[in-house]
Amino acid sequence: MAKPKMDFSTFKINTNISGSYNVINDNEKKEVKDFIESAPITPAFEKETQESAIKNDEKIQSLFPSKLNLDIPLEQLDPAPDEWNFFNKPDIETFKLIVKSIYYQGQLAPALVWKQPNGRYMILGGHTRYTALKFLKETYGEDRFNTLNCHVYEENQIDTSTAQFIIITNNMTQRAKEAPSIQIKSIVHAVNLQKAIKKEHWGELEGRSIDIVAKSFGIGKGSANRFYQMRNLIHPFINLLDMGTLKQSTALKLCLLSPEIQHYIADNELFDSLKDEKLNQLRTAKTVDEAVEIITAPEKYSFGGVKLDYSVPKSFRKINLAMDEEDITAVKDSFLQALDTIQFKNEKSRKLLVDLLNGI
Repeated sequence: MAKPKMDFSTFKINTNISGSYNVINDNEKKEVKDFIESAPITPAFEKETQESAIKNDEKIQSLFPSKLNLDIPLEQLDPAPDEWNFFNKPDIETFKLIVKSIYYQGQLAPALVWKQPNGRYMILGGHTRYTALKFLKETYGEDRFNTLNCHVYEENQIDTSTAQFIIITNNMTQRAKEAPSIQIKSIVHAVNLQKAIKKEHWGELEGRSIDIVAKSFGIGKGSANRFYQMRNLIHPFINLLDMGTLKQSTALKLCLLSPEIQHYIADNELFDSLKDEKLNQLRTAKTVDEAVEIITAPEKYSFGGVKLDYSVPKSFRKINLAMDEEDITAVKDSFLQALDTIQFKNEKSRKLLVDLLNGI
């Protein structure tokens, strides 16, 4: 039975979801409240939920030092635009941990905000802490939940490119396991932003934009480069990466092909059957027709310097023979005649020997 064709149009890339947990239904509100009141907090709990945010704040401050630290009323704060903050909101379990930690321990890590011309403040880092405080204020009404502690960037201290870079860096340094689609988008966007940010911000961080981004995110240059290369993948393949259906090593070869050829491979579900040699050959194809010729051509294998259209079983042993070039024809003819008289236990041995002799 033929395998049902995958409908790529039903897959959506998760790259436009606000980073804050800004929508909580009544059932979730009750679930969070019950979790807060269920058991006392422990030092390990505090470390688990807020230590990474503290380290991340230190890192951001080393790149982009803020000038002020203020407790800002919640009503004066606004989330960053969704197109700037395209990270997934935390799941309900993570949100519960953060809310409970703030309820018992207070806000340990300052949020990052940018003062706007109208006097209000745009949140660059700390959307979930902001939403957690709003939930706690609404639920318990205590004054200690009225404000968000913030590192403040003055209106003219940073520009929109720097603000967006801070948002991406703040999220990426805390979210090492984000979906590949988010990592690709973050790195590509950050590289473009880095080029627009004033050089004095980078201090000792010199080199290519992709290397500076890798250092800022706290990831290896190799990982950053791989995700940056995959920016040329078509959406169906990025979706498959997110689903875990497509290997990153295969994606890195597919992204070198034209969008038209990628779509042909995706539409015909060939991505999991093409071997590395075929994928490498496809780089020479300029049209879909040329790609089809390469894909449908018989596989070629090399054994002892002879090209074959089948692979040699692993159980076969290679033996080396040498003779004067003038003797090759006579020996070859003798061997071919002798092969007809031998009773082979594995007929594949006879076929391989014949093909190797004919390939000399």
